[in-house]
Amino acid sequence: MFVVVQAILTPIWRSHSQHGQADVEDLKTGLEKQVDGLREPFAAFIGAQTTASTFLLIALFAALVAANSPFAEDLESIKHFPLGIVFGQQTIEWSLLHLVNDGLIALFFFLIGLEVKRELIAGELQDSSRVGLLISAALGGMAVPAGLYLALNTGLSGGVISG
Repeated sequence: MFVVVQAILTPIWRSHSQHGQADVEDLKTGLEKQVDGLREPFAAFIGAQTTASTFLLIALFAALVAANSPFAEDLESIKHFPLGIVFGQQTIEWSLLHLVNDGLIALFFFLIGLEVKRELIAGELQDSSRVGLLISAALGGMAVPAGLYLALNTGLSGGVISG
């Protein structure tokens, strides 16, 4: 089937490629030209380094407005909304809070791991001195908060650290 489609389309493709790019542009409909006009700015926006930061700031302000609105109690109940999958008589159900806390966080750390692997193999972390800096920053990021917690809570509650 693929060979037949390829045999039919190859002469058509060659005839268009021989006429040049201008002829291909002439074949585009008005909608295709409009989409091409929107695609380039959108691709530049998504490719920019500030795109993720912009989305996070918008989400932050939206959450602040929602949390301080008269609808805050209704929005709070959304996190207990049940979501699930039904397989015949079997159901698997989670709350939205559970999905975010367990599912999306696991996905986040998986993506972080993939990014670190890419940087170690082909990125800026190929140099061992930079890897040492990354590891020391990660260890410091764990040790400093734990040390602060111990320093602030030692001696409270009769010598037992709780919390």
